[in-house]
Amino acid sequence: MKITKEFKEYIDEDIEKCENEINKSNKTDMRNLHTTLISKYGSIIDGFGKDLKSLFYDESGSYVKLNLETMKQKLLLFKSMNYENIYRQSNTDVVFNNTNQVTNSIKITFSEVREKIENMSALQEKEILEILEKVNELERIIESSERKTKKWEKAKDIIKWVADKGVDVGISLLPLILKIGENK
Repeated sequence: MKITKEFKEYIDEDIEKCENEINKSNKTDMRNLHTTLISKYGSIIDGFGKDLKSLFYDESGSYVKLNLETMKQKLLLFKSMNYENIYRQSNTDVVFNNTNQVTNSIKITFSEVREKIENMSALQEKEILEILEKVNELERIIESSERKTKKWEKAKDIIKWVADKGVDVGISLLPLILKIGENK
């Protein structure tokens, strides 16, 4: 960017305007200058509008006063750096491309679950038979050639049933239920 004598004069005038408005503390005049400076330098001096307070709830005018002081300092720094946009030079674009992929593979078989259920000593024979029937039903659903959504629909009742059973039964059947989501 070519820095003209006129541009340097604008900056000096705006620094002086900031000082005057800060000293006068007229809320309306400070807001007007604030808007003018942002529109004038926001696209010329990188980072000029950065880190300024929001004026949305600034009833007292204290934020606009702080912002004018900040903008004045930025103009002074820009001037002292020989009107070079050093903010841009120190700003490095960093791009992160972080892709996570989780692959779950359930290695348990239906026969292993059946064996585990049959060896649960805390269950009565009637309960064991009921659980084994649910395992058989799950196996039929999973082995079917239906879409996953259809399989999940059919397994809903079993999932609800498992939720009413004890933790040991739930832990045993959960890996089988998750097989519904596996790709074949």
